[in-house]
Amino acid sequence: MENQIILHDDNGNTLLAEMGTTNNTYCSLICETDEQKKILFNLTANPQHKVSDMINKKIMLKDVYMEEVLLRNEETGEASQGVRIILIDDKQEGYVCVSKGIKNSLQKLFAIFGTPENWVTPIEIEIKQLSIKDRNILTFNAC
Repeated sequence: MENQIILHDDNGNTLLAEMGTTNNTYCSLICETDEQKKILFNLTANPQHKVSDMINKKIMLKDVYMEEVLLRNEETGEASQGVRIILIDDKQEGYVCVSKGIKNSLQKLFAIFGTPENWVTPIEIEIKQLSIKDRNILTFNAC
């Protein structure tokens, strides 16, 4: 299918995300000019990094892009709803994941600090990975 991209969950399972199956998105990056829109497009179409490559590393979180996607497990064919998340740092680099742990951490961060479009300065976060039973969960700490 032409609107699919390959993603990996916290445990390394290969997932096919069917893009355009939902319109539920959130983006804190305010784009008023064509140049800002190009930056956002490039960040969402081709993020430079994977969040899973940043374990125990810090990101100066400035903006967040989230979109609901239909995920299909490549091996089992099982479908589920998920959220593709792109963390955007203060240098406008993107870090992509499909992670319930990162989603939950963002929800808590937003509840306490508000959403990024209201932040005065970026928030430094450190990506962490928790192992619970046979599952790996990405999360982060505020620094």
